[in-house]
Amino acid sequence: MIKKTMIAAVAALAAFGMAIPAAAETFTSEDGIISIELPNENWTQLQDETKWIALSDGANLITLDHYSNGEKLPEIAVADSHYVNTLMAAYSTQNEVFLATGYVTDPNFMNSINESLLSIKVLKYDTKQAVSKPENVSEFSIVPRDMTMYVNVGADTLNVRSGYSVDSELLGGLQNGTAVRVTGVVQKNGKDYGWYQISFNNGTGYVSADYLTETAPPAGTQTYTNPNTNTNTNTDTTV
Repeated sequence: MIKKTMIAAVAALAAFGMAIPAAAETFTSEDGIISIELPNENWTQLQDETKWIALSDGANLITLDHYSNGEKLPEIAVADSHYVNTLMAAYSTQNEVFLATGYVTDPNFMNSINESLLSIKVLKYDTKQAVSKPENVSEFSIVPRDMTMYVNVGADTLNVRSGYSVDSELLGGLQNGTAVRVTGVVQKNGKDYGWYQISFNNGTGYVSADYLTETAPPAGTQTYTNPNTNTNTNTDTTV
């Protein structure tokens, strides 16, 4: 843990009768990527394998982390019985994120730590690349349904396609009044996309949601329950 690492480092210096080494008020990372104005000259860098950079004056602590954009960031730091206040600041470019966290033991010192976090300067940009978005990740989902609906296209024929797009292969058509078993609702990013998944010819097809209704045709109207048509007179939705 960062807190234990800091306390152990300070205790070790005290045990050997050594003073905590002083550091310049302006701290610049060894790789020249970032700089920060520290509250005073009593701060030094700690050896902490869990952090990119850890700085302390023997009581308070500032840590700096460096991530690629798209990487999972740590949870928000919360003050505890040792640190009465915790401050966090994030600096982001298109490719990278710098996360600075200040841990304060004396509430009267909080403003000084806050000023340090606000003084951070990124000296070299894009030293890390953004995490690539996985390819071919579908934004679409099929929400299961099991209901009977009816084709409502007037004198036209409703196209049935192999996918939820007007560019998908045409499987056939449904005439007006046809009873259809809907097996799913197509959604994109959690919102209805305007297409239904249906049972068609012992398989699955997709039709525009604009031309199906839950209302059955009036009594005496001719209906079709086993469609197997393929005609040039058809209706599709434009998406």
